[in-house]
Amino acid sequence: MQIKLGKAVRRITVVKAGPAGTTGSAVLYEGRGKKKKQTWYLRPIERLSRRLAKAQIIGGEYYLDLHQQANTRKRDGWKKRYGKNVGKVRRKVWKSLTK
Repeated sequence: MQIKLGKAVRRITVVKAGPAGTTGSAVLYEGRGKKKKQTWYLRPIERLSRRLAKAQIIGGEYYLDLHQQANTRKRDGWKKRYGKNVGKVRRKVWKSLTK
């Protein structure tokens, strides 16, 4: 069940008295913060740049894992598996971008 609250309500906290005079509190509702102000035509550009940055992080970490695995398997394994690893990373990055 949801209760509609006014914009003035920021938080609802319940304070409970326990045995031996101890108290505890629990937050039942915490409103959202202020809405970020931004120029309307910059929103899609900002969303795209954030998504690209996240995809780069995903791709870099995944490539480092594959690079390390290839190196532990064979001598100069990173060089031998470079093309396959880059292909796997490209697929993973593309998948994260098109989600």
